[in-house]
Amino acid sequence: MKSLAHFLTRTVAILAALILAGCSGGDSHEKVVDDVLKQMDRMVTAMSSVTDKATAERAVAELKTVADEMKKLGERAKKLGEPSAELKTKLEAKMTAKQTEMQQKMAGAQASIAKAGPEAGMILMKGMMEFAPAMEEVGKLFQGADKK
Repeated sequence: MKSLAHFLTRTVAILAALILAGCSGGDSHEKVVDDVLKQMDRMVTAMSSVTDKATAERAVAELKTVADEMKKLGERAKKLGEPSAELKTKLEAKMTAKQTEMQQKMAGAQASIAKAGPEAGMILMKGMMEFAPAMEEVGKLFQGADKK
């Protein structure tokens, strides 16, 4: 399960960097970042809930929902311009703090997944492999956000 923790850490780091690259109306950089953080919490919560095959399958379904929500956030990010240097620093600090928290939560999730057994672990890993391309797509949306 070490690769799962690595995947999540990398995902959080990538999203943090991409969101800050370019995150009008009533939307704001802060709202997009807050919503991304909520989705990251959903992802970790889903994985932490795995105790057997059935909960692993539910977690995978939740990961698919998270990926869909992240795509929507990427679209929102496209509509926002480059944040000010001051705001960017503030948002970077927020994302860095969350990344540390996520790593700690994932340590607990790994223990839960290990106890769930190999069948549940395989279901979750398959779901993560399906989740990865969706997150790459989201990353491309965030990358394009500063090219408005």
